[in-house]
Amino acid sequence: MSKISLLDCTLRDGGHVNNFDFGFENIKKTILNLMKANVDIIEIGFLKNEQYKKDRTIFEIIDQVEEIYDKNDSNSKISIMIRPDWYSIEKLTPSSLVDIVRFAFYKEDLALALMQAKRARELGYKVFLNPVNVTGYKKEELEEILDEISDFSPDGVSVVDTFGSLTEKKMLPILEIFQKKLKEDVTIGLHLHENLALSFSLAQKFLELKSANREVVIDSSVMGMGRIPGNLPTELLMQYLNDEFGKSYQIHNVLDLVSSPISQIKNKITWGYSPEYAFSAFLEIHRSYPEYLINNLNLSQDKAFSIMKSISETGEGGKFSKSLADKILEDKLNI
Repeated sequence: MSKISLLDCTLRDGGHVNNFDFGFENIKKTILNLMKANVDIIEIGFLKNEQYKKDRTIFEIIDQVEEIYDKNDSNSKISIMIRPDWYSIEKLTPSSLVDIVRFAFYKEDLALALMQAKRARELGYKVFLNPVNVTGYKKEELEEILDEISDFSPDGVSVVDTFGSLTEKKMLPILEIFQKKLKEDVTIGLHLHENLALSFSLAQKFLELKSANREVVIDSSVMGMGRIPGNLPTELLMQYLNDEFGKSYQIHNVLDLVSSPISQIKNKITWGYSPEYAFSAFLEIHRSYPEYLINNLNLSQDKAFSIMKSISETGEGGKFSKSLADKILEDKLNI
């Protein structure tokens, strides 16, 4: 029977909401409560070429991570994420507390990601690879990149729905390719966003479709905290796994985090379903476009949608470009 793991990324993906500034005591409380809740993997933040401040979950060297917590008797694994284009891998050193390094990368950075992952593995870490925006790959491209990844034999590879555009119909063929191309001992992960309000139902479908002997891991965060519009909520996934798969997650410890500090953060900076992010997902363009057009330029929903539709039609919407958005806006104003 396959093993199902829950990876909580509140301190990492959730940090996109509040500039990773949780406060030192809240960081410690979040880790401790997630450990008490029996979360399988806790992702503690990013390693990045940036000066460390103890109130934030951006770290420059692994020793800074180890100052925050003591594993005690917890069975939880600790992970940290690296964007290869944001980090100098020579800074990475072995750790007695961090177990997993996950590398999130765009397709043009595959060689860099594999080089850095090789270094992390040599230092004793388990290595997971997260190709960014998996829905943006053509079938042949996805098969090709997974062939290269499979040759590297990572511990895990994730289906990452960066733009929140996955539907059940889209997920099925992608998951089939992952299961066909990756060796059976490679864990398959799933990272969902809440653009279309489908994250919980897609997680259930993913568990239904997984191959019998494959280990899987699903990302989530407390109250769905993550880069707006947010992620799959940890507390929902926990209850479902307890009920349907006989897990023993201690949900009251997560609900304590909902009360404080996560609710206080959400009262200041809200996240969750919003039409503009749904339509950026439908159009499969970067979620920074609705953020820029509506939050920065104060465009109405219908005008923002018109601009986003034109951005999608250029075929260049996979990465955010302020100049592209401004040019299309200017062209439409001059019509």
